[in-house]
Amino acid sequence: MGRAQTSTLPAWRRVTLAFGAMVVVFGTVAILLDTGTQGHVHATERTTLEVRTRATAVLEPGGEVRWHVGPGGVAEVTQTRGDALYRVPEGPPVHLRAGKLRLEVYDAVFRIRHVDGQVEAHALLGHLRARSGDDRARVPPGFVVRTRDDGLGPMREVGLDAR
Repeated sequence: MGRAQTSTLPAWRRVTLAFGAMVVVFGTVAILLDTGTQGHVHATERTTLEVRTRATAVLEPGGEVRWHVGPGGVAEVTQTRGDALYRVPEGPPVHLRAGKLRLEVYDAVFRIRHVDGQVEAHALLGHLRARSGDDRARVPPGFVVRTRDDGLGPMREVGLDAR
């Protein structure tokens, strides 16, 4: 019979290597199992909402928002009604739906008013990529765009302090 071969590595190094291997394995499993986070808020008073690290929303009373953040940090947000102010930092896009309006946002501060089926997006900082039906528009800071039955209405300048 042969002799058992002993390791020439010190014990502390074997433990460190084993721990490193566990971190890699468990980290990979966590990334593969990450199905994201989701939630729903119906505001009865002014409410600040953190959509993971992808967006901050301040909902006025009566506002309602649903969201899902998937792997990679891409956020899908649906504002079903009400008035909300959003801040989206740099990073993966936030896709926002409000009625017929679809926005793709990367680094911006903006306001959405969704009342009685009418939706209005007001860009405060950064640009919004807006879409409704076949219409598309890039909304610069200080401008507002509204939805119509057949797409987007004309963009209008309202300044940065408009309410």
